[in-house]
Amino acid sequence: MPFRLKIDILGANAFNAALIGLESQVEDMRPVWESIVPVFREIFREQFDSEGSKGASGQWAPLSHPYAEIKAKKWGEQKILHASGKLEAALTGTTSETITDIQKKELAFGTSLKYARFHQTGTGRMPARPIVALSDTQTRRISKAVQLSLLEQIKRDRRITPELGVASNLIE
Repeated sequence: MPFRLKIDILGANAFNAALIGLESQVEDMRPVWESIVPVFREIFREQFDSEGSKGASGQWAPLSHPYAEIKAKKWGEQKILHASGKLEAALTGTTSETITDIQKKELAFGTSLKYARFHQTGTGRMPARPIVALSDTQTRRISKAVQLSLLEQIKRDRRITPELGVASNLIE
């Protein structure tokens, strides 16, 4: 269930103006991507712990009564999407099913578990229970992490302009 992330920087206009053209200045975004993978893991942890209520899609649909009985017999009493624990572990930690592909200009983060997409989108027999459904608050957390990481990278590279110096004060 890898997904593509397009981040529009939210917040102060001065900060946005300062970041225009930044992509051409930052040749290698890998440090930025590495800094936001833990943020995604935290957000997905919130999704699992809250059974979806922390995300934009809201509380996940309850299990059907027949499936709830089958699940309880096989796995014991568990929250929704916690049966084997594989999906949760893949998206909140690092397992053999975790996909973390960090490239210079691109990040793919997700899981190779085939059934993940069915939970995300639903099927004819099962309602969607989206794990990747970012709320405005979660989107701002990711954007802020990207902004802070970019500023740190620029500072390390000594490519500070007066505009970026002003902008760094806006996100603190």
